[in-house]
Amino acid sequence: MKSFKLFKSIKFKILAGITFLLGTSLLVNLSYFDTILKQDKENYVFENSLFVVKQLRTEIEGQISSATKDIELYSNLLFFSSTRWEQLFQKQTLIDGFKLFSQGDQSVYIRKNFLEQDKSYQKELKELLNRESSFPDFGFSFERVEEADSLLVTYQDLEKNRIKYVVNMSELFQRMSVDKLHEYLIYDLDGGVIFSSVESDIEAGLIKQLIDVKGTGSQLISFEKRKLLSSYSIITSLGIGVVILTDSNKAYAAIQWLSNRVLGVGLILIGAALILGLYFSYKVSSPIIQLEEAAGRVAQGDFTSQVSIISGDELESLGDSFNSMARDIEDYSRNLEQKVEDRTRELSEAHNFINTMINSIDQGLMVLDQNLTCYGTHSVACERIFGKNPEGLSLADIVEYEGQQVDTLEKWKKLLAVESLSFDMRVGLGPKSITLKRKEGDKYIEFSYFQMKNTSNLQDRVV
Repeated sequence: MKSFKLFKSIKFKILAGITFLLGTSLLVNLSYFDTILKQDKENYVFENSLFVVKQLRTEIEGQISSATKDIELYSNLLFFSSTRWEQLFQKQTLIDGFKLFSQGDQSVYIRKNFLEQDKSYQKELKELLNRESSFPDFGFSFERVEEADSLLVTYQDLEKNRIKYVVNMSELFQRMSVDKLHEYLIYDLDGGVIFSSVESDIEAGLIKQLIDVKGTGSQLISFEKRKLLSSYSIITSLGIGVVILTDSNKAYAAIQWLSNRVLGVGLILIGAALILGLYFSYKVSSPIIQLEEAAGRVAQGDFTSQVSIISGDELESLGDSFNSMARDIEDYSRNLEQKVEDRTRELSEAHNFINTMINSIDQGLMVLDQNLTCYGTHSVACERIFGKNPEGLSLADIVEYEGQQVDTLEKWKKLLAVESLSFDMRVGLGPKSITLKRKEGDKYIEFSYFQMKNTSNLQDRVV
């Protein structure tokens, strides 16, 4: 019961109101703040990723195109100056090796300026170039050589000229591999993976979602409980797609950290506001509680109850008004008691005077109610005349009616209640005199009737 009363108190309502307003304000602002920052961050990530993916596209196109042109140059020089083309080939670092399939020459040419630890790679490279491969009808196909971070490229032009070569992509692949913020995916348009730094179990699903995209753009991909911000560019001339992926959790990490800090600061401010609210609610509710308790004491009759409120505001004025009212009620109560005593004494004196006056006359006087029963007011002469105390007796008993006389008196009683007839007409039908038989001699008694009305101006009693 006390806890329920606490919830209904003004102090609780003030604190609940402050908590609700501050909490709602904090949540709305934090939600708006979080949405705006995430949208801004998303736009920034897309813009930055698009820039990077365009750079990758340019770099990959440039390296493949440059390698293809260089091999065509070496192929032409091969038949004119074996020394010249060999010098050019051994100085460059882009092409690790190549194999021509034209003019009956299917020789494999390997770059020799590898580091000592890469000598074994030369042998593997020769085996790779000599391995039987399928060529596309037109254009390029790619296969990653993971041992050296290179690409095995097979190319066939419209004249059915074929080239098979290995392009050194180690710098590019290593740069993508060590990037902790982004994930990279390079795939051919048939769905094969060329390079990937994403988790192997989601590669196929990602390619399936991206296989139909065209040109260059960005989109948000939801995949296996992960949200990925992707920017892509389709290199139609090479038949590959380049994708940069950013995990939304990583992208929004700074925003989440900032939101948590804002939430923490907000909760601290709410706590401070609640402390201030508790203080001010006490300043407001304490005088009200004083007034409530004092009003209860006044209601119980303690008109001396006073309150002491010193706040310098409207509550202090209210307390002063209450004290003044309590003093006025105390004065009025004290005077009222004196007035009641005086009035009671006056009524008693009047009653005694009336009784004395009534009892001083020889005529009998008594008051009958609507049932013709003596109401309680009668003179002493009635007892002497009738020889009995008429109080509480019916008129029939007082005048000693019997038989038919009682029935006649009952009919007259009903007639007295008919207000539509004049009082004189009604009492004219009642008994006017009686004779009482006594041993000491008969008593002849005459009756006179007078009407008494109530506050509604209707007949109430008969004298």
